Formats: sequence, structure tokens, C-alpha cells
Amino acid sequence: MVECNEKEELTFLFLPLTIIYCLRDPKDTCVSFYYHVKLLHNFNVDFETFCELFTNGAVIYGDQIEHSLEFWNKKNEDNIFIVHYEDMKLDTKKFIRNLADFLGKKVSDAEIEALNDFLQFSKMRKNRSCNCEVLVNKKGGKDYFDKLGYHFIRKGEVGDWKNHMSNEIVKKFDDWIKQKTVGTDFITR
Repeated sequence: MVECNEKEELTFLFLPLTIIYCLRDPKDTCVSFYYHVKLLHNFNVDFETFCELFTNGAVIYGDQIEHSLEFWNKKNEDNIFIVHYEDMKLDTKKFIRNLADFLGKKVSDAEIEALNDFLQFSKMRKNRSCNCEVLVNKKGGKDYFDKLGYHFIRKGEVGDWKNHMSNEIVKKFDDWIKQKTVGTDFITR
């Protein structure tokens, strides 16, 4: 069980006993989150401004690296399983096996194949339970994704930040990540 001291946020007090935490490259997280807040929160700022807000922790949910470090620093707890999004995308079957082992579940090769198929990005994008279609259509009208031109489950690509960030923004992010993680063994992919 996770123990908290007074300085830690209440985050851990209300989480289930088993925690599965997915880390993602902060630059990719920023790009993904930019489209997320535009879609669900009608937050309309240009991308460069959003990057500034993101690295200052001035977005909903606060500072992503500080949040990630809360979990990363407890990675050796028996009830916390940490996966990097990039590793999960690289080898989903290995991720499924590792997660099953962590949970103490036996899964057959056929079950792994079925889960791997189910978890394919293209299938999740079409799955109304995953893609927030009902919520978004209620908010923006029928076929809102089509009208908007992008989707709640947009791309899921590793490294998409390269299509959005200037060299100047990349340097700011790299400096921010380095400054936030100094003295830790925190790893980004």
C-alpha cells in the first residue's frame, strides 16, 4: 500500500490499491493535451502559447512532470506498475504480458492476440466507449468530430511533437524537463 507524508498531495489517498501509470514524452503529451483541451474545454489559444502554459503548469491538471514524478518516485512500490507509452506502442504484446504478470493473471497466447487486436489504435478510435463520441456529440452536435476536423483519439503517434514544435519550443521543453528532473532517475523516452 502507498503511504503518504504530509507534503504529498492527496492524489494517492483516493486511488485504488493497484495503480497502472502511463508515462509519455512530455512534448507528445503537450501536443495531445492541446487538442484535448481545445475539443473538450473550448480552450482556444495558439499552440505556442499553450506550450508556455503547459511548461508553467498553468493548464488543467497542473504540471505534468511534477505529477509524473509523484508516481515515478514510488515505482518500486508493489502496487504501482509504470509503463512508458512509447514502450507500449513499440511492443503491445510485451506490455500485455508484463501487465498480466504484475496483476498475477495468467493469459494465453490467444488472449494476448485478442487483447492486442482490441487495443489497436484504429479500433480504439472507433470504439464509442473510448473515444468520447457520445460526450462530444452531446456538446457539439451530431458528427462533431467530422465538423471539427480532428478526433478525441487523434493520432497516438510517438514523436508527433516534431510536426508541431519549433526548435525554440523544443529547446524550452528540453530545458524544462532537465530542470524538473535534476537529481532524479526519471526517464523519458
